[in-house]
Amino acid sequence: MKRWSKKRKLGSTRELNLLSHSCKTDQNPAPLMPIEISKDQMACTIPAVQQFIQEEFEIEIGELKARFLIEFFAKEIGPLAFNQGVDEAEAYFRAKIEDLKGACFEPKE
Repeated sequence: MKRWSKKRKLGSTRELNLLSHSCKTDQNPAPLMPIEISKDQMACTIPAVQQFIQEEFEIEIGELKARFLIEFFAKEIGPLAFNQGVDEAEAYFRAKIEDLKGACFEPKE
């Protein structure tokens, strides 16, 4: 097993903020909902992240690094996925509501 031997500097906080917010678009101007992860969910997810990093990158990471990765993705990607799910659910229910008139009422002649 390889261990993470070199620390790679990712850049200043400002550079990281610019990088993490560069993919935001005006297509969905709704505010992003923060994703909260419970202690139990975190405890179940940490080993999965550690295993994934080990298998894909042959790097062994500890619980703290796995937790930071989970928190980062929950903060950056979680709200986008949540909002997409809400948008898809809204579109689904709007289509069902539009069809409701046809299903409940007979046309007037």
